[in-house]
Amino acid sequence: MRNFQGWAPVVLIDNFSSDRTVEIARRFTDRIVMHRNPGWGDPESYQVRFTAAPTDYVLIAYAGQYYPPSLLELYKKIAKEGHYKAVAVWNQVYSYGRAVNSYGRPFVNNTGAFAFFRKSAIDLNLGKIHSELPFTGSKEDIYYPPKLPEFCRISFRDDDCASTELKHARYADADARQQHSAGVRTNLLIMTCTYLRHLLGCLLWRGAIWQGMPGIINSIWRANYYLSIHIRIWEMQNGYEQTKITSLHAGIRSKLSKREQIDVINT
Repeated sequence: MRNFQGWAPVVLIDNFSSDRTVEIARRFTDRIVMHRNPGWGDPESYQVRFTAAPTDYVLIAYAGQYYPPSLLELYKKIAKEGHYKAVAVWNQVYSYGRAVNSYGRPFVNNTGAFAFFRKSAIDLNLGKIHSELPFTGSKEDIYYPPKLPEFCRISFRDDDCASTELKHARYADADARQQHSAGVRTNLLIMTCTYLRHLLGCLLWRGAIWQGMPGIINSIWRANYYLSIHIRIWEMQNGYEQTKITSLHAGIRSKLSKREQIDVINT
């Protein structure tokens, strides 16, 4: 909140916190909206943010991020001139106290990965998990800042292994259900290729192999996340919901128990 104070109207969307979030936020803004959401930016949550924002351009940010003054000054200039509909994001991630990767958000139509944009350039009806902000403009409508530290958003992963696994499990379940309902299917080959693509992509393309154990661990986490999506899709396409698994195992237990009783009688 301190990061954005004085730059523009600041709106806090709070998921009915039970800690001191709202109390602390009131030091910086009186624009506080209570909205129940799943913990990530689903289309409904974004619509709430769009409605609450009193400006044409918005910057979507989270508590674990920091925006350098040079980048905020750029956003202010873009909004004032109005020539571009969105600004691409260069992102520097910190994990275990050190930088682990840096990457950009290249333009791909209908997959939004923008932090700063004009609200009218987004079609929330096309929203998906991890690409909740589908961009309706063209590449010419996007401004790409220089890939320099002063124009790079910094994200802090305040997570250990346990919290990462819990968070990824929630995301992966929602992501898999959405993909499965859209007709996505999987098999062993797809699972293997998916895992290797994300693992090697992080290690080699993003340079995580040179970032020591934090970089390698984050690469494995990313690959595991996308693999778990496909495992969930495989479960759904084969009808293996938890209730069915429990029922199948109950039947096996029953057969084993009857067999044990027969063996005892025979003995």
